[in-house]
Amino acid sequence: MDEVIAELKDLEINLQVGNPDWKVPDPYDFNVYFTMVIGSKGSTAADLFYGQVCSPKWLAKQVSAGRVFFAYRLTIMEKYDYGLLERSVGEYCARCNGSSWDEVVQKLSLIGGWEFDYSKGKLGLPSQFQPSDIKRN
Repeated sequence: MDEVIAELKDLEINLQVGNPDWKVPDPYDFNVYFTMVIGSKGSTAADLFYGQVCSPKWLAKQVSAGRVFFAYRLTIMEKYDYGLLERSVGEYCARCNGSSWDEVVQKLSLIGGWEFDYSKGKLGLPSQFQPSDIKRN
């Protein structure tokens, strides 16, 4: 069986979709979501993965005043730099290999949520707990 190696095909900052002139207001204090198009090396087929990138300054503000911030699939960089983000994600993808695409997806899940996570029941709230069950004071 051939080894499957991940390849980043594209990376888009969600706020730039349909707004190519968008710029992060403060490159040292930001939080943005991004979409990665990742497939097997040498193939045109690809899946979507969703990630989040923020700065330490933004993160520090989230945990100030006794607040708790839950982070999953969070990328942190000191200063917003699209080129650095794209290169780093591309390099990470190139190190994700396995005997099947599912095996590779498990490794890619460190940096982003796979578009099929919810449909395969891998993520989301347990069936016995739904947001409507939360009681507000």
